Amino acid sequence: MAANVSGNYACEAINTVYCLWKRSNSIHISIKQIAVSKPDPIILPGKALIEGDMGSLICSVSNGSLPIYYQF
Repeated sequence: MAANVSGNYACEAINTVYCLWKRSNSIHISIKQIAVSKPDPIILPGKALIEGDMGSLICSVSNGSLPIYYQF
C-alpha cells in the first residue's frame, strides 16, 4: 500500500546570496487512493505472432493509485 500523502503543504523560496527566505501559508491537501482496476493484457503489434517475430506483451490498468506493480 502506498504511503499516505495527505497533509499540510507550503512552499518556500530561498535566496542563498542574501540569506533571505519566504514561506507561504500552508494548505491542507486530502488525497484519496483509487483501487486498482482489472488489468488488461495487450500484445503488440496487434496481430498473431509467428515464432521469430518481435512483439511486446504489455499489462495496463485504467484506474489505480501508484505504485502499481505488474507480474506476468
